Amino acid sequence: MQLVQEIQSKKFLFIGGKGGVGKTLLSQAFAQGYSDQSLKTLHIEFESPFRKPGEETKINNFLTSINVCLEPAFFEYMEMKIKIPRVAQLFAKNKLIQYLTEATPGFRHLILLGKTWHSQHHYDRIIVDMASTGYGIAMFHSTRNFATLFRGSPLKEDADAIHDTLSDVKETAHLIITLPEEMPLIEGQELSQSLHKLFPKNPAYWLVNRRFPEIQGEKKNHLPLFLESAKDYAIQRSIQEKLKVNSLLKNKDHISIPWLKTHLKTKNKITDELKLHLFGGAH
Repeated sequence: MQLVQEIQSKKFLFIGGKGGVGKTLLSQAFAQGYSDQSLKTLHIEFESPFRKPGEETKINNFLTSINVCLEPAFFEYMEMKIKIPRVAQLFAKNKLIQYLTEATPGFRHLILLGKTWHSQHHYDRIIVDMASTGYGIAMFHSTRNFATLFRGSPLKEDADAIHDTLSDVKETAHLIITLPEEMPLIEGQELSQSLHKLFPKNPAYWLVNRRFPEIQGEKKNHLPLFLESAKDYAIQRSIQEKLKVNSLLKNKDHISIPWLKTHLKTKNKITDELKLHLFGGAH
């Protein structure tokens, strides 16, 4: 519970990890939990193919979700810097500028991250659902790349400021979501190492999702060679997961979320259950 409280105290929450581990639902659960506390909350996803570019949706009085994409984010950035909307629009739509934005390594990532960073002036909490491990690493590296490439420019100043915020243990939480399985844990470790190199003073948090329930008092040597029941399977699965998590996370503190009995429930109800574990019963 202490880890969850630490995360909740920070303005920014970046949620990363291997695809399919539950990042989107958990990011939505965090966002709804904050909005339930009457905190003005922004939930961000990057370049979702299921929503219109720049689409902004008000979920409730305290929660907004936005699909941050390059073109609208770049125009907004130009408008903020040039301060004359028509000139900014002409500049952003210039074919040479559009070519440079696509060709310059990391430019897309920096603009998307910049849109996220500038949103802090309007919200109490900002939760970011990162697309994938590689995407997240490339995005965070863009702050250092541009600070090096464009010395003395407004881009460098913004890149430095964004990097400082991402490094600030009081402002930003990096949360790695994994499953109690080898591949997601290994990919999570790679993300953790990359984050540590970029933000050494701001270590990432871990959340292990879909943990199999542990059956108290049962031990591995009690199991028959050939499993005979669902209970035998549950004991074996629980022991295997515990060994993998302890081995690969090396007994690091982490948040655990159990398997939820969702069956045919809607996504909203699943999110409500996750929210309950995060804000009312996480450990």
